[in-house]
Amino acid sequence: MGFLPSVASITSKIFNKIMSNKIFAAFFSLILPGQLFARHNYLNSNFDEYPWLYLPFFWFPPLSIVPMVMILTNKIKKQPKKAKLTLHDMFSNVILSVTTFCMIMGVPLIISLITGNDKIGAIVDRYIMNPIFAFITKAITEVMLNAILVYAITTFVTYLQYSKKCRKLEKGIDIIQLLSMSLTPTMFATAVSAMVNLVPPIKLALEILTGVLIGNAGKSILMIPLGIVMALAHFVGSGLVFLPKC
Repeated sequence: MGFLPSVASITSKIFNKIMSNKIFAAFFSLILPGQLFARHNYLNSNFDEYPWLYLPFFWFPPLSIVPMVMILTNKIKKQPKKAKLTLHDMFSNVILSVTTFCMIMGVPLIISLITGNDKIGAIVDRYIMNPIFAFITKAITEVMLNAILVYAITTFVTYLQYSKKCRKLEKGIDIIQLLSMSLTPTMFATAVSAMVNLVPPIKLALEILTGVLIGNAGKSILMIPLGIVMALAHFVGSGLVFLPKC
């Protein structure tokens, strides 16, 4: 009976019909992975707004009430039908998000290799004799280089996401909005770097601890947990902004 639709096809159509209703979509978001289905089916793939709602705290009640209420009150906007992503698009976005997290995580290690005592640090020590001023200069340099690299990565990744969205909507890109949007997650990640590098007791204690436990590679190893915290802060900062209008 090939002329009849399959059970899977019928089930899929019923599910999509139900999820295209605001009330059902909102209440379905109370449990994992309901929010993702609601964003895709009802909100036409609006995965950009408030990504901090993907944090595990909001997967189950009572905090999963937050995304439910935001959908019911239209805080998370419903996009045009043509903005809806394909399965391939969604998979690409997941890969891009994971890749971004890993790239931000590696930033402190890369910068620490550039600013080591035998590189930029040696140049600072040569021209600044006062140890306090030398420490401050090296710390500020490290923080600034972290910020520049994080901002470059954020802008590039945002451009990839933004350009894909605008192509689907057949509209142009607002470069100023793109550049300004990248500032918030960059500031969140840089704040972590600044706290560690510019507060001597914190940095010294961490370097001594890792040095005692691991040895000469202590500072390099220290950059790994710092990178993870920076990546998490960057993720939270990204959750406070969303892709601008094309």
